[in-house]
Amino acid sequence: MAVLICVPRRASAQSVTIPNAPSSLAWQDTKGAVVVARPSSNYPYGVSLSDCVNDYSLTFPIALTGFNANNELEVWAGPSGADCSDDAQRGASTKARTCWKVTPSSPSLVPFQTVSIKVRDIIANPATKTSSYVAQDASICGTIDYSFFDVYFLLTVGGAAQTYAKQNIAADTIGPRAVTNVSVTQGDSRLFVSWNPHDPGPSDATQFSVYYQATTADLPCAAPGLTSTSHAASASTVVASDTSSLVEIDGLSDGTSYAVAVAAQDAFLNDSNHPLVCQAPAARSGADGAGGGCAVTRIGEREGSTWLVVVAFVASVCAMRRKEER
Repeated sequence: MAVLICVPRRASAQSVTIPNAPSSLAWQDTKGAVVVARPSSNYPYGVSLSDCVNDYSLTFPIALTGFNANNELEVWAGPSGADCSDDAQRGASTKARTCWKVTPSSPSLVPFQTVSIKVRDIIANPATKTSSYVAQDASICGTIDYSFFDVYFLLTVGGAAQTYAKQNIAADTIGPRAVTNVSVTQGDSRLFVSWNPHDPGPSDATQFSVYYQATTADLPCAAPGLTSTSHAASASTVVASDTSSLVEIDGLSDGTSYAVAVAAQDAFLNDSNHPLVCQAPAARSGADGAGGGCAVTRIGEREGSTWLVVVAFVASVCAMRRKEER
């Protein structure tokens, strides 16, 4: 007599992955257009002040296996160290909750998709800790000092986590302390900008940028500090120095007043506050205004704005050139 033996079929293993992260992450603006990431040394997938102010989103490629009709894909975030796969940390109890939803609805259950998440929602803590999605506005920007967050992609059944993938995201939306002792002096068709980056010095500044523009009715000398709106810094940034720095801005019009500002920048390319200093170039009889012949050439327009970024040579280099010319 034949005996029929039934062996249960093992269910396919469920998994959630973020293939090739973090290099597979990408930036989008509010219209869905691609935004160029910052250089690799400037937290290209971290959240800066300009990312938040511009309401950018990060897109994550998500791959799913073994899912079924009972599953949902939920996206949560929490401070680094929290465990958003723990049901209690996403639950209804405000006492135990440490995580918050970052998407208004569950993404589709398909083998591969791209999920777009607003960076304001990723850095919502401590503004929002709720089991329901709450969209963040610009008030969250400028409140997060150097911190890390984890974004969780959870495959759930009835709200209970089955498996997950997570991605760590750095954030810093507060710039360095402002540069002091900024001096702008006249030359023939040029201005000389100097400052001491460490007097008292922004402790977390990694580079400096000099901005300038001819003053107008809309930009008088009494205007508030300038701000940089460029997300992706070009190579024309200024490396920080332990000594005083000097920049020459040439090709200007004598007699025209220019608003000039020196901004310290941190590793996320957040600008410090930078009040304006106004000065007009002027020809000097019998001199080219170079004060020793140490000139620095401007580099060109900063991407995304009308400001120009110029390279600074440290004072020690200038001093060496002056000695050679004597």
